[in-house]
Amino acid sequence: MRAHGAIVLFLLAACGGGAEDPKPEPQKQFTASDGFLNYLPERPQLVARLPSTARVAEAPTAVSSLLRCLGFATTDSTALLYRAAELAGIDTARAAGLVVLQDGGWIHYLPAADRGRLNQALSDLVTKFTLQEEERWISVSAPGAKPGRLQGEPLPAGDIAGRWMYHPLLDAVAQPGDALELGATLLDGGMELSGRFVPGPSSPSATAIADAGDSLAWSIDLLPAWLGVRFETTLPSTIYATLLTRRIARHAGVPTGELRENLERFLREATTAIDPASGLAVGIDFRDGAASFVAVGLIAEGPASPVLAKLAKASRTTFGGLVLDYRETKGKDLLGFYAWCPQPEPNTDVPDSLATSVDGLMSEDAGVLVSYLAAEGYAVVAAGPHADALAKKVGRRVVSGAQSSMGGRHLRVLERRGGEDCVFTAVVSGAGLSGMAKTDLVALRGMFHAGPEATAPKMIVLAGFRRDTNTLNLEGTIVYR
Repeated sequence: MRAHGAIVLFLLAACGGGAEDPKPEPQKQFTASDGFLNYLPERPQLVARLPSTARVAEAPTAVSSLLRCLGFATTDSTALLYRAAELAGIDTARAAGLVVLQDGGWIHYLPAADRGRLNQALSDLVTKFTLQEEERWISVSAPGAKPGRLQGEPLPAGDIAGRWMYHPLLDAVAQPGDALELGATLLDGGMELSGRFVPGPSSPSATAIADAGDSLAWSIDLLPAWLGVRFETTLPSTIYATLLTRRIARHAGVPTGELRENLERFLREATTAIDPASGLAVGIDFRDGAASFVAVGLIAEGPASPVLAKLAKASRTTFGGLVLDYRETKGKDLLGFYAWCPQPEPNTDVPDSLATSVDGLMSEDAGVLVSYLAAEGYAVVAAGPHADALAKKVGRRVVSGAQSSMGGRHLRVLERRGGEDCVFTAVVSGAGLSGMAKTDLVALRGMFHAGPEATAPKMIVLAGFRRDTNTLNLEGTIVYR
């Protein structure tokens, strides 16, 4: 079996990454009623439609629940988008718009029923912000930001909707130019999401989606529900090799050439350990400000390659810019390794929660802890400070059977909602994120444009369904605390 190659698959995270199914018509999912889309600046990071004041009056608890989650439970003169219902001259039937720029600047587009009265209502802001009239809209902009004349694509339907591009979180898992579009129906205890992920022109993401396996093995509930992040995907496993090589090369200074090529060749060989059709489930454990990772997937059929087979026999194995040293572990079936890079020229520009693993990667004396075990036809790989405990925990679940979780049950509902060809699922636990480094929690709030009092939702659940070969239709649920 090609089991031993799986031990390196998750070093990516340690370094960082019959009848035809129904296809919803895009024009039925998206709405062109947002007139502010006629006045967009170039390359915005976020374009959003906000709840109309009529919707705020109709569902005050749903809106207030969202504001509490985002850290804006009380209105403030600087948080203009949450004051719209108070403004004279506002058009209550139309929704306001929001644009966030890549430099942090912002523009609010307010729908005007009476521009004169609305200008008067905004008069206290003219000394701090820029006000500009655009036909039936008045925009309020942070210093240095201003509306443009670009025509934006329609946003998804919903009480609120957004399109993200060139966003740091999106760029971390996708390619520059890829877009995430989501529309939400607000509920008292959370929201229901629908949207899509659209690869940019010539983006490798399109090829990855087109080459994904047909269906998930639903291994996500083999991972503990208390993990901060769990996801499962049938995207081609070779993309892990490419991403991991880039991460190691960046953080350890592995130069272009033979060292990097041998490293990527080995990692691509290692990905053959996992059955590409059934996919890989990955979890992230945030504890004491540090992240550990675990992955589980069905072992691919066939004989082990000579390159991978020697991992279980050698005390030290070198693959270009990566060294794996064997280490003793407590556990009959658990294999352990230290992973490190020789002669590093480190670039440690990573989230603080990953600092421990990246520091270990730079040191022969420390190394990143990597663990591996095989059970019941599955391979389990873990990396980071708590690698051994995570590998054994998931190994026991493989033997005893997956345990149902709230996130898994939500995913089954989303699967029925989205139809066939589910190639991606994810569950984020708000409680599980609490163990992140405090600096990373602050940065995460900023990435979601939330206030300092924001709290993570109890759960975020998302499923992606392949449509039109290279686009993912998305269905999701967010549950607040």
